[in-house]
Amino acid sequence: ESYSSKLLNDPNLLSKKIGEESTEVIIEILNKDKKNLINESTDLLYHLMVSWVYLDINPSEIWNEFKNREKKEI
Repeated sequence: ESYSSKLLNDPNLLSKKIGEESTEVIIEILNKDKKNLINESTDLLYHLMVSWVYLDINPSEIWNEFKNREKKEI
């Protein structure tokens, strides 16, 4: 069983990993560590994308939300 499958079958684990990766991103921002921030950002984005699969969210829905918010700021 793949790691992605384990996450998809255990929303509690998926949520925990998103929390952990978010915290690690924050730490690397505060440390001003570009290399580690890139690594941790990759981990966070991976887990976010798995959550999109879990909830059947197409990435285009996310991008459309960005566009909607951009329009509201003008």
